[in-house]
Amino acid sequence: MKIFVIVDTLNQSEVNEYLLEEVLFLRTQDIDVRFITLGKEDPNNTLYSENRFTKESFMTVPYRHWWNIQDWKNFKLFMVNEQPNLVITCGNKADFFGRLVAWETKVSKIFVFAHDVFEIAQRKKHFYDGFLSRITDRYIVCSDEAKNKLLSNGIPNNKITLLYDGIVFQKYGQPISTKIRQQVGLLPDDFAFICATSLTPESGVDVLLRAFARVVGGKLIIFGDGPERKSLGALSIRLELSERVIFLSTFDDIPGLLSSSNAMICPSKKGEFSPSIIHGLLSGLPVIATDSPEVRELVKDNENGIIVRRQDSENLAEAINHVMFDRSLYETLKGNTKNNLAKFSLSSHAAKLLSLAQKK
Repeated sequence: MKIFVIVDTLNQSEVNEYLLEEVLFLRTQDIDVRFITLGKEDPNNTLYSENRFTKESFMTVPYRHWWNIQDWKNFKLFMVNEQPNLVITCGNKADFFGRLVAWETKVSKIFVFAHDVFEIAQRKKHFYDGFLSRITDRYIVCSDEAKNKLLSNGIPNNKITLLYDGIVFQKYGQPISTKIRQQVGLLPDDFAFICATSLTPESGVDVLLRAFARVVGGKLIIFGDGPERKSLGALSIRLELSERVIFLSTFDDIPGLLSSSNAMICPSKKGEFSPSIIHGLLSGLPVIATDSPEVRELVKDNENGIIVRRQDSENLAEAINHVMFDRSLYETLKGNTKNNLAKFSLSSHAAKLLSLAQKK
């Protein structure tokens, strides 16, 4: 079987990281699977720069604009020559052109990795999803809420499969590193919360900062970057949190950083699914997260974390206090963090994906 995973570009995003791990894992199982990008890669700003690819596992097929007839012909010729059995697309351009060219060249099966269905602003994508659903064999989603979003956009139920993101478990759950804690500015006795997210208006980090200002003690690591970085830094100063909040845009050892923290906070204003919740739980971190059906699939209130109301800084501050100062509660939450995570293993995800691909 030959599988092509077609994406817009290998920008450093959580979804591309998952797909990359999937491709590399499947190749260890002697499956001919390749990453195909439709844009020229910047070697300094993409996953390609991490040198985990071989010539056999990655290639670029330039596709600049839908009206570029020569690019269309080249893409079709490439697909005809390669003859993949399965095409999986992810990304606006990849979903549109990848599916159309796969259909034109009579690829046996066409899947869409619908990981970003929460981007409601992308209404154009939902429109052409309705149009292209007839040539799409399967939509892969990562949660029940994502499935419901697709159903509301007119995608037939029999074409949607819930398949949790596959994660390399071995990367997480490392021992606490004194070196890492010192490197980021934590003292030995600091109780450290970590929030790993893109710094956008929807991230809820502004709500988190206001909540943290209500709490006495503790440190907060905000790991991520985005358009709100400057305004959030200014808010931190206004709230007199400069001594307690640490902003990190990059870090070489993310699993080590997680394991060297004490708890995780996911304050999203949408309450949407975040892979960082899984990463936190695998690292043994109790998770405080805003409420939604998706989040409740992962975080069990007072079992492995605490569920809080969205955009409620007072409620969030109460949860932070409980986790930091109620030692018995903290140990209970921490002891349950790794329960029921087998469905998120990379091997489980890959096996189910191959089963779908081989299903007649």
